[in-house]
Amino acid sequence: YQLRCFFFNSRQMKRFLSIVAFILFALFATGTNRALVVCVGDYPEGSGWRDISSGRDRDLVVTMLHGSGFSLGNITVLSDSEATHSGILKALSSLAGDCRVGDVVYVHFSCHGQQVTDLDGDEPDGWDEALIPYDAKAVYGANGYLGQNHLLDDELNVYLEAIAQKVGSAGLVILVSDACHSGDNDRYDEDVEDPLMRGIYDRFVIPGEPARKTASRQEQGKWIRLSACREYQNNYEVVVDGKSYGRLSYSLSRVFGRGVDASSLILLTEREYAKLPVKTGRPVQKLDSSVPESLKNRIIAE
Repeated sequence: YQLRCFFFNSRQMKRFLSIVAFILFALFATGTNRALVVCVGDYPEGSGWRDISSGRDRDLVVTMLHGSGFSLGNITVLSDSEATHSGILKALSSLAGDCRVGDVVYVHFSCHGQQVTDLDGDEPDGWDEALIPYDAKAVYGANGYLGQNHLLDDELNVYLEAIAQKVGSAGLVILVSDACHSGDNDRYDEDVEDPLMRGIYDRFVIPGEPARKTASRQEQGKWIRLSACREYQNNYEVVVDGKSYGRLSYSLSRVFGRGVDASSLILLTEREYAKLPVKTGRPVQKLDSSVPESLKNRIIAE
């Protein structure tokens, strides 16, 4: 009788431990929603950058994320003077350190953008795309500035790679860039730059021998990317009810939410783009995005 009782209890214990392990695995795999929101709109005098409406983007995006299951304690916000080149890299490094398997990580930039001379030869057109932190200047050589504070796409990708590895296939990484890529192919006025444009026509040209051109880079394929425009286009703010916003930030805030999968998010954002007014004579801005095949049906926010 004692042996039967012991056997019965052992079997129950194994079943109990199996259930506990399953629950813990499910909780672990679900992960945590984390976000980094970088918004620079009030650039310092003498930087060569006009002020833009990134502060309104910040409010839209934080509200959007909080309403979609991101706790405020897991949303890091860098605004204006906080969003220096070193400040952004520190925040990205901290985010990568905090991430665990199964986490959903959302990274958002609302700021100016500019094309920069490609020095390592990985861009087929010879230009890197750069986001503009608070302490970056628009012109090479201005007060000794050599471009060290431009946040290049190559540099950003290193941190995104680290984050993607930490969250694994059970997690998800989303990069949103509401900035101008400052190509000059869509210039509609040779003399006047649009005050709502998030960038300038002039590229950041680093003098010297240009890098040898190499084959086109392959898309990283590990995260979802949404950019406000194509790399050769400029990004224009939109005015709604007398207030200006980043076109991507505004559109995304209207469609992002629980239960929306990656493919639907792109489609819905494109539809919102189509509804927004376009100034007469201004080229139509195109949303640029990439979604790895394996992530097309993934739910963005549970």
